[in-house]
Amino acid sequence: MSTKDCQKRIPLASALALLCALVTGCPHNDYTVELKPTAHGVERTLTFYRADGNETNGTPKYEAFPTNELGAITRVYPAGGVKQDGKRYVAKGAFNGYMPADIGGAGSYTNLTSSLGYAGFYLERFRGNDDLAGKTARQLHAADQLTDLVLGWAQAELGSESGYPSLRRFLDEDFRRDLKNAGLYYWVFQVSSLADTNANEAFTARFGQYLIEHSYLKLSDVTQLGAIFGEGGDDYSVLLGLIRRLVTEKMGLPATGSLSPAFAVLKDSKALENSWEKYLSGSDLYRAEVKIWEQEMKTNPQLEQPKPINAVDKIVEDLLGGSDGQADHLTVKLKLAHAPDHTNGRWQDGHAEDGLKTV
Repeated sequence: MSTKDCQKRIPLASALALLCALVTGCPHNDYTVELKPTAHGVERTLTFYRADGNETNGTPKYEAFPTNELGAITRVYPAGGVKQDGKRYVAKGAFNGYMPADIGGAGSYTNLTSSLGYAGFYLERFRGNDDLAGKTARQLHAADQLTDLVLGWAQAELGSESGYPSLRRFLDEDFRRDLKNAGLYYWVFQVSSLADTNANEAFTARFGQYLIEHSYLKLSDVTQLGAIFGEGGDDYSVLLGLIRRLVTEKMGLPATGSLSPAFAVLKDSKALENSWEKYLSGSDLYRAEVKIWEQEMKTNPQLEQPKPINAVDKIVEDLLGGSDGQADHLTVKLKLAHAPDHTNGRWQDGHAEDGLKTV
């Protein structure tokens, strides 16, 4: 899992929710797990934070860590085991047998001792889910949740405009269905990309064809896609133009001519972001996040209040196939006195202050 995954998913994820792709951003969590075996188990140190890119000096552009995820981590460590260090958090604990599901998944560390010596076995799956039926159900539910939010936002901004009933019908029926298909497309892409190095191009073309068939894109738009999906580009004017065209077409408005002031929100990415955040700030979804934050504040007074703009992060995560679809970054370090017999990691040979080296 890396931030590069975020760049790979842009052609698909941006198309998943044309009306809110500009405001979900590409924030990610960064985790570093350090494991030090002991005679009775293993000492585990987890350092984690959330960021959305880097500052000009290269340091992470920190964001508030999601309260629900922070609470989940806190619950699986000993009391007082999670400390805040500036914008980062550090969790420490000693475990024997099963590893804590702090990042998600399942793992274990086993010490075996006999007259012949001793051996240690470390296995851990970070996130992922073998319940395919349950994952599919969550994806489809997330598409419904996101569609309902887009419907509410569209009504707040365009509900009094001529042709809005047609737009609402499109969002409630066609867009809802297409969002579900898009989430499933992305999930299949994830699985295929593990074994097929050409999966990114193949599924981008396949899903692009889907968007053309369902009138989200036209063949003539292909030449402009580079401006939307090109690396390092943050000019959303082309994408806004496509969204504006889609909305006016579904409302039965003429392609040329002036639009009412209500459509100004679809001409500027900052205006759209502010409008979306304002709508989310009054949603039941965000109010639930605030209640969780208020509870966590009792034990962690320095915890930052969640932003409305991040309230949909978990929904988008589920839509893209669950937490294993999130573009997080994970580093795992296992400290050992000797090189392991078998590992899928990389042994770092060399001097270490504590006499232990990492894999």
